[in-house]
Amino acid sequence: MKDNKLRLAFFDSGVGGISILEEVLAHAPSCEVVYVADSAKYPYGSLAESEIISRVTTIARELYKSFPFDCFIVACNTASTAVLPSLRTYFPDSVVGVVPAIKPAAEMSKSGVIGLLATPGTIVRPYTDELITRFAPNMTVIRIGSTRLVEIAEIKMRTGTVDKVALAEELKPFLSRPELDVVVLACTHFPLLRDELQNVLGSGISLVSSGQAVSKRVWSLLQNNLSSGGPISIKYISTSNQGAHEEIWSYLSKWGAVTHQVQGFGL
Repeated sequence: MKDNKLRLAFFDSGVGGISILEEVLAHAPSCEVVYVADSAKYPYGSLAESEIISRVTTIARELYKSFPFDCFIVACNTASTAVLPSLRTYFPDSVVGVVPAIKPAAEMSKSGVIGLLATPGTIVRPYTDELITRFAPNMTVIRIGSTRLVEIAEIKMRTGTVDKVALAEELKPFLSRPELDVVVLACTHFPLLRDELQNVLGSGISLVSSGQAVSKRVWSLLQNNLSSGGPISIKYISTSNQGAHEEIWSYLSKWGAVTHQVQGFGL
């Protein structure tokens, strides 16, 4: 690093990665942060895997030219389950992804019935099947793939409002299984709706996400590069100028000064 200040890059299709950014920056020293939202192709849940790999890899490589990051955090479950091997061919020691928290959910469950709440893409990925086979082989896993919940989370971050009727409708497969006792929030948008999800599902169901594990992994990689004190600067980059981004800029400003721009990354 040229100036001993860490450079962290966060990537998501929208604002869901902010739930990961919150966990990581809770332990951050002075650093520079770039948050990239690929809003031109939001949401990722219904995109082909090949397109996700191409877009994320291109964005990471182009971003590195102007912002030589120390860590690229793929703060998106859908992208992580597809793109991590490709990214690591270019940045072998600088990439951290989000893994659906199947293992801790399986360890927590007493009934042997857990829920997986994700995007349509994540619930059908072979990577997700492998996690279930490895960590919950004898358990019943009820899967819900929802793009609507991603949209509800985006709207909450931009307007502060939540369509609670639509949210409850998406959760119906869980509500019909009284033995369910743990739900994995396997999309980074969903922790932004934690209070609303808990209210619908009830206090008897534990919600598990990956934010703390991602933060722990980031700082274990970067512990030898920690600088001391000082401000955090944040640049918010969107691949599209459509949509209301002002509330996101305001939200991010609680960590430091925020600048913003629209960038196509040559895509």
